Amino acid sequence: MTSVKAAAAIAVVAVIVIAVGAYALLNNSGGNGSDSPVDAIGTDVQVNDYYTLSSVYSSGQAYLGADNTTTYQVSAVDGDQLTVTVKPSNGTEYNETMTKDEYLDDVSVISQDYIGQYQRNETISTGLGNVECMIYFDEQPVGNNTIVYTYDWIGVGSNVIYKTEITVSSGTTNETFTTTLAGTNMIDKGVSGDGSYIPDKPASSGDGLRTDIVEGDYIQYIKYDDDDRDMETYTVVRVDGDRILVRENGDDDVEYMSKADFLKLVKYDGSGRQIGTETIDTQFGTKNCTVYTYRIFDDLIDVDDGAVVWVSDDDQTIYKLESLDDYYDHDDWDDRFDRESYYLAGTSLMNASAGGGSDPTPSPSDNRFGIEVNVGDYYIINDDDDRDTERYEVIAIDGNRVTVMEDDGRYDKEIERMSINEFLGKIMITSEQLESRYDPTGDTNTVNGITCQVYQERHDDDRERISVQQIGGSNYIVWEKQEEWDDRETLIEYHIASL
Repeated sequence: MTSVKAAAAIAVVAVIVIAVGAYALLNNSGGNGSDSPVDAIGTDVQVNDYYTLSSVYSSGQAYLGADNTTTYQVSAVDGDQLTVTVKPSNGTEYNETMTKDEYLDDVSVISQDYIGQYQRNETISTGLGNVECMIYFDEQPVGNNTIVYTYDWIGVGSNVIYKTEITVSSGTTNETFTTTLAGTNMIDKGVSGDGSYIPDKPASSGDGLRTDIVEGDYIQYIKYDDDDRDMETYTVVRVDGDRILVRENGDDDVEYMSKADFLKLVKYDGSGRQIGTETIDTQFGTKNCTVYTYRIFDDLIDVDDGAVVWVSDDDQTIYKLESLDDYYDHDDWDDRFDRESYYLAGTSLMNASAGGGSDPTPSPSDNRFGIEVNVGDYYIINDDDDRDTERYEVIAIDGNRVTVMEDDGRYDKEIERMSINEFLGKIMITSEQLESRYDPTGDTNTVNGITCQVYQERHDDDRERISVQQIGGSNYIVWEKQEEWDDRETLIEYHIASL
């Protein structure tokens, strides 16, 4: 959805990732099997429908991006095709064409296939008030020691995406893009009978954490160290009987361990020494805990000198960890800030059904152009009107959707989840689309040394002109788009491995 003219709109795509594993979905409480009205965004998109997204960008602990807002308002509907007026708070208004699904998936769950791993419920503050949400999580290793983590907040009993947080982790560097729904007139239009998909909270195991570990299972902690806050994620990448191979985010190293040692990171095994009780605040609410010490603890988390764990009295889940030395240093005024604490952020083991990996490689049949897209494919577009040049690069793939990093090489970085059609559609057009919307002018235009055929939009008042180069039998590369004399977008270069 973000065009080369969008200054800082990070698209909200809620849970656009294929699930790390299958899990049980309940068809009740207004869920997918119900035809009763629900608090949802429906699929019947109309003229003047709109939503506004607020976005920020940070790197590590530094807040780098302004709180920008962008409004997307439907100005025309032609079957499944929409014309959307985009109004950035710090840029020039412009129009884009897209399908209804491409418009809706920024603010609503449009398919069960886009549901990730359920984490927990949390009430958050949004432009529409306080909303109780279900949080879903996914991670995508994309090579070069880089992992993309996605969190999505979906309203309980709703398909509305209220917040998305995407972190790109590479070694010790973390870039985080956060987008929240600031306003819309589209809520309350949906019932599940009109095609809206309303996700339900997955079934709980009922008796604590699942212990049948499979590939794709993960445990995630938020690590607090003085004023720093880091995310530590441990993911099972291979299962070999009772032995598993575990990868830590931001680290090339992997480590073999027993399933019991992996479980010990999140589930109390009964071998510790009780030293007291304490009620603590966690990501999952307030928990009444028994506190235990271990003299020997797994060294995957950096507490190999022994650990103190806070164990929920309800289900024996470990919600907090500290090193033994740090715990006993609490009374030392000089060392009061020199300690590390780990708080449980989420784990797939809270789901009743076992997880499992999915093949993230898309087929060429997943897009209208019939070509393959790979991580690392990119193109660069220059916008004469805004005098910006932006690089669009695929940094992760899940099924027929891609995560795209947009970088102007100076100040602004954006990240967006989109369909492969949307990614390719910024620089390509099919012969069917060309014939249905444009008329040939008979002129030619040379762009970057490429001789192109010039076409003019048939019905639009701006009469957009595009310069295209035919590749293959039914696809064209769009090298230039021009609406007015000073409003021109030019493709500088592209690297699509399959082209």
